[in-house]
Amino acid sequence: NHLYSAMLLSTRLPILGILLFVSLHAFSQSSVLVRNNTNTDLTISVQQTGNTLVPTSSYNLLERFAPKWSEDKLEVFETDRDNVAVAAGDTAYFTIKLEAPSDTIDLRVRLLGNTNGTDMAFAVTSNGLVDTWRTDGAFHQIPGSIDGEFITIKYKAENDDASQSRDILFAVQLAEVYSIPQVEFEDPNVLNVMSYNIQMLPFGVSGLPDAELRADEIPGHFSVYQDVVIFQEAFDEGPREDHLVPAMIAAGFPYNSGILNDTSSLVPNNGGVIIFSRWPIDTTAEIKYSACGPNSADCLSQKGVKYAAITKLGKKYHVFGTHMDAGSDSADVAAKNIQMGEIRQFIESLNIPEHEAVVYGGDFNVSPISGDRLYLNFIDSLAPIIPNHSGFYGTTLNADTGKVIDHVWGSSKHLIPLSAMNDILVFKTISDTLWDLGLLADHHPVNGRFVYPDVSLEEDEVVLCTDDSYTYELPNNAALSYHWTKGGQTLGTGNSYTVSNASAADDGSYACNVTYSVTFGDPGSHLYSFFFPNGPYTVNADITTASSELVVDDVLCLLSVDDELLLQTSVYPNPFGSSIIIETGSIEPIQVSITDLMGKLVYIGSTAEAKTQVSLIDQPAGIYLVRLQTSGSSRVVKLLKQ
Repeated sequence: NHLYSAMLLSTRLPILGILLFVSLHAFSQSSVLVRNNTNTDLTISVQQTGNTLVPTSSYNLLERFAPKWSEDKLEVFETDRDNVAVAAGDTAYFTIKLEAPSDTIDLRVRLLGNTNGTDMAFAVTSNGLVDTWRTDGAFHQIPGSIDGEFITIKYKAENDDASQSRDILFAVQLAEVYSIPQVEFEDPNVLNVMSYNIQMLPFGVSGLPDAELRADEIPGHFSVYQDVVIFQEAFDEGPREDHLVPAMIAAGFPYNSGILNDTSSLVPNNGGVIIFSRWPIDTTAEIKYSACGPNSADCLSQKGVKYAAITKLGKKYHVFGTHMDAGSDSADVAAKNIQMGEIRQFIESLNIPEHEAVVYGGDFNVSPISGDRLYLNFIDSLAPIIPNHSGFYGTTLNADTGKVIDHVWGSSKHLIPLSAMNDILVFKTISDTLWDLGLLADHHPVNGRFVYPDVSLEEDEVVLCTDDSYTYELPNNAALSYHWTKGGQTLGTGNSYTVSNASAADDGSYACNVTYSVTFGDPGSHLYSFFFPNGPYTVNADITTASSELVVDDVLCLLSVDDELLLQTSVYPNPFGSSIIIETGSIEPIQVSITDLMGKLVYIGSTAEAKTQVSLIDQPAGIYLVRLQTSGSSRVVKLLKQ
């Protein structure tokens, strides 16, 4: 969480999953070390079999419990391998059992006595799968499961065993750390936003090594249905631009905001925040914080807030990413309090409509167990939606329970979510290239899941003839109350309102005032006592939709047949990406010509069928005019290409 926090790997080597790692031992001694990187606590025991039994003085079971997602490597077993323990020609077998409530993993060690001590082989058994005995130094792995979750057990022996002191490193890796249902990805009213501090520090500053390798691998850990990712500490330009950006594009995130407060000068450096999205980013903006804590070296970075306006399937989302001051001295605390106000002012300056959603996430360096009232000050300053929590107990390595400094929160001053959840995840790696490191970052990612009501009126303008009828309608949701208005005057309730037998008196601006109440803070949820010290709280939502203009136009009713055919013709989508659809009820062809705003003709043709697709993939983004023409009438439609 410190911008330039030193992590000397010679004194602390992080690893992954369940690990067996190298340690220094006396001559003729070998060890098994374990880390449990699953969602299940494991108990540990050892059994002996074979035609000889090693005396208890020649081996030790060092640990009897491996907690889930344990951070430190766990040396669980060691054995003396001299020829007193196993005579030449005899064989001793050890089975180190890792037991979950419904599954067991057997880590197997075989000692074959020789005239100078023992030869060692090793293997794994899981869920009926028995791996071959191994004696080499290559990587090996088998699949397995723990309590219904699929895992991979990967292992590798270290050193060449010349001194009969070979250790083995085992990693038990959860195959899928988290998942997002496809139905949520296809729902415009659900947004999944990940915040992840990835510690890619610039200028060779001490920290996690292998930034390029980590940048290549990180995108592969996200769900294929993840909507948005906010990275922090993506400072280092080479790993970011040459590895992270291409890898994110390959993983299905073609849009990004660019790095926060980019600068070509070496000092101060950029802000390290960048937002990636599977959905189009319409606009971006940013600010630089005015204050920083000099004792934490944060003044070396252009920290601030990065903003991206994102459109998911027609619904607008406003995403803010930040990395706040990291220190805890008085100057740092003062800087954080100032930065809280600057976040609020920045959001307010954008004049975001109240019926659109605002989400902000990042490394706030503020947790519910922070001193100096920082957490309560943040709540007072921004009035956020604090989600319930699931997953891990903290977001930094070796964190105390409740030390969650990475967050994804909503805004109570904009569209209120019907539900909100922060899932604290643990990403580790068992790739060959990062085997010795095992970590992808020094923080754990947090996925924020928000479900919003649909309060959007799709109709910007409705034109009716006298005596026509039209129904305004919002999706029905039992949790919402609907109050329809025209020009501010109440019309009725329910999720729809119908204008019947239209007359000039029905002209006006129609909207719906939507009210609902949502309570946040489930007493039975993870970390509840930390995030909700005053108990659950209720937010009362009062949102007015964007208005729709209705016009009763008798001239429309006097149009020719050709006029009506053209008005019935639909041209969509707007905005469009690579092509448009022209759909008409006419049985006769309609002539179509398309020009850009400079008058350049980019397409000419006719609608030979009721539905015609026109490709504009080679044309640049911008405004295009689509002219529809019959022998007796014409119509122009304006479209935006993104």
